[in-house]
Amino acid sequence: MKHFCAFFLVLGAITASVKADLLVAGLDTGTASVQSTVLKFDGTGSRVTAFAPGELGEDVQALAVGPGNSIYAVQNVVGETMVSVLDPQTGAVVGGTGNNPIRDSGGTYCWGAMGAAVGPDGYLYIGSANNGESDTACNVFRVNTSTWAASQYMTITGTAPSSTESVAFGPDYNLYFDGSTPSSDYVWKYNTTTKSLSVLMGPGVGGLGFTFGPGGNIFVNDYNSVQEYSSSGSFIGTFVASGSGGLNHAMDLKFGPDGNLYVDDIGNDEILRYNGSTGQFMDVFVTTAALGDGSGGTYDPLRIAFVPEPTMMLPILLVIPLLRRAPRSAHR
Repeated sequence: MKHFCAFFLVLGAITASVKADLLVAGLDTGTASVQSTVLKFDGTGSRVTAFAPGELGEDVQALAVGPGNSIYAVQNVVGETMVSVLDPQTGAVVGGTGNNPIRDSGGTYCWGAMGAAVGPDGYLYIGSANNGESDTACNVFRVNTSTWAASQYMTITGTAPSSTESVAFGPDYNLYFDGSTPSSDYVWKYNTTTKSLSVLMGPGVGGLGFTFGPGGNIFVNDYNSVQEYSSSGSFIGTFVASGSGGLNHAMDLKFGPDGNLYVDDIGNDEILRYNGSTGQFMDVFVTTAALGDGSGGTYDPLRIAFVPEPTMMLPILLVIPLLRRAPRSAHR
């Protein structure tokens, strides 16, 4: 019995491993008047100079990355909340609310925004505070980033916050935020299915920012240290020791694509990196000099976020052999 092989070439593609750049929002005090802007750093901690949104005017108090890697820079403009949408490559302002502050259909303003996150539904969720006026509310506002229509998302009962700090969606798709009451700090959980709000941690926990780790635990900023809690709110232990790596005054913290923890230290104007498994100090990922503009002024980092680099499709050729049986002879 005879066989022969035919070979076919198939063109395919694979996606290169995902990398991400670090975004840092803060105040540039090297300008004539203190202005806010967003900087970008690559995987080595070097400044990406092609990303240049310029001065955004007022405090960028939150960063969030949405569909298509659009960057939402949430600004606190004398208490009122506005959003600039930045191009992920150039940093150019390509959309946003303009000079129109975010408020719901009843005219209630999203006041004093400090945290934001993009939800599973693609909407932008922004935490707000209550300044005691009848036209402001402490709530999380749900914002349509196409129309910029907004609504108050939560029904607040029980131990109610008077301000919010960080906003994040957990692996369970529920909404978490931290903030303060007049007497203490807490971390809250809002069940997006039952629409119920409950205290997850506190009193005396939160109010300075938190983030979720790769395994679903919650890492809470404790000024010059980082504490680790389970997803149910149980204390696990100190993850980053007090003052480790010179940590002086943490403002924000995020896990990077490498699995390590990045902490925004506004006390020393640096971005510090810690081992994502042990919490041990690794290095100063972004130095004070890298944050500065060379004019002698300083740059006070307020918020950080990661934006994926453009993915590359690598072409491949597959050679597939196909065995075929030789035709039978007409004569036996």
